[in-house]
Amino acid sequence: MYMQNYVKNTNLNYNYTITDMKTLDCNYFLQQDKPDALILAILCDFKGKNPRQIVEYIINKLQEYTKDDIKAFKKYMLMLEELSTNRNLKDIVKEQEMLSTLRYEDLPSYEIRIEKGIEKGEKKKSYELANKMIQEGIEVKIIAKITGLSIKTIKNLVK
Repeated sequence: MYMQNYVKNTNLNYNYTITDMKTLDCNYFLQQDKPDALILAILCDFKGKNPRQIVEYIINKLQEYTKDDIKAFKKYMLMLEELSTNRNLKDIVKEQEMLSTLRYEDLPSYEIRIEKGIEKGEKKKSYELANKMIQEGIEVKIIAKITGLSIKTIKNLVK
């Protein structure tokens, strides 16, 4: 399909250049320090690079630029999604967006790991306390009562 690069009317004679974005190297736009340029990179030639990695890079950079301004981030993501339809990359953009906005602390497994870490830390502290009490010559039964460790565990520490 051919697009004309001029407008001619009675009182107007205007020529302009049309650039096929798919012929431009995306690195030029990726190296710009502006979110708008990053978004345009989605339309350019990836030079054989994995589209998923390019999209991930763009989204990560957008997050850096917008920091805690969620409204701005959403605005740029909307633009990115819209432009990505021209390259059939919208699914990748949506997937990478979901992954990049995923907060690990919201995952159930994160809470479980935190709880296990706390338990492990508390147990370690109990052992340290028990060892100090043993060194001070405190009775095993009292150590067990204070630390919550079993008498058998404390006797094994004494050995």
